[in-house]
Amino acid sequence: MTAPDRPTLTLHDEREKWRCPQLGGPVHFEYCRRMNRNLPCHQLYKCWSEEFDVDDYVKQNFTEEEIVNVFHTPPLGRVGTIFDVLRRVEEAKKKQ
Repeated sequence: MTAPDRPTLTLHDEREKWRCPQLGGPVHFEYCRRMNRNLPCHQLYKCWSEEFDVDDYVKQNFTEEEIVNVFHTPPLGRVGTIFDVLRRVEEAKKKQ
């Protein structure tokens, strides 16, 4: 999906949560919807379901593949994330 195909993508960006479980402080929805390489945080439903219809929002703005990758694939965790970043750095070096 491209930006014109996602007319409601930024609809909730200004909403604020008093505490993000990952960051430990206040956060706007804009961060939550793009913090995972421009994909939503895997905790989007947990954190925002009481504020608006997250399921409807996700279905309107993300492809089925993106939804599966974010919400049906276990998160990497801290160590996994470090290795993922290292892998991407190595790939970038090889392309140079």
